[in-house]
Amino acid sequence: PVAGTKKLYVTNVGDDLASLGVGKRGRVRAYRKPSLISTVVSVRISSSAKYLQEQNMTKPLGIASDHAGLDLKRALVTELEKRGVAVRDFGTTTGDSCDYPDFAHAVGRAIEGAEIEQAILVCGTGVGMSIAANRHAAVRAVVCSEPLSARMARQHNDANVLCIGARVVGAGTAIDIVDAFLAASFEGGRHATRVGKINLA
Repeated sequence: PVAGTKKLYVTNVGDDLASLGVGKRGRVRAYRKPSLISTVVSVRISSSAKYLQEQNMTKPLGIASDHAGLDLKRALVTELEKRGVAVRDFGTTTGDSCDYPDFAHAVGRAIEGAEIEQAILVCGTGVGMSIAANRHAAVRAVVCSEPLSARMARQHNDANVLCIGARVVGAGTAIDIVDAFLAASFEGGRHATRVGKINLA
């Protein structure tokens, strides 16, 4: 690491750092070329609020969890609100045992009704939430446990719901994943053709 600088995740030395979707908590594990050092030093990491502004997202970011994901959801909401991101919380609000499909469907209906465009769902593993959310034709929900998959899900699959497992990743990694997801945008082109074939009806 370079003393006095923020650290970033770098998947490949040749990657365009601006496209990696790293967030304020990003960090470099290693780099192999000395020439990369000056690039790392000069990188400025935008906030999630700037990401959303650049993508013209005027609607709030939806978020929901079941009891297993409540603490992580609260941590994400706190971090997002610090950055000026408008968040709409669909519950749950207590630690009492509850059923994840109820909250996944609430978010799915909100996307279908154009009340929100993107959302984050948190449960124990993220899997249950994603299965339930994907029952809605307008939803493309993905489970991600690291930033690269989150970025690629936006760029290639036009995913609009990010599912995270509170029993799988910690708060710091979850924030990195959210940053990567929000920073990326759908690339269209050949990917649009493929996404168009996903729904059966």
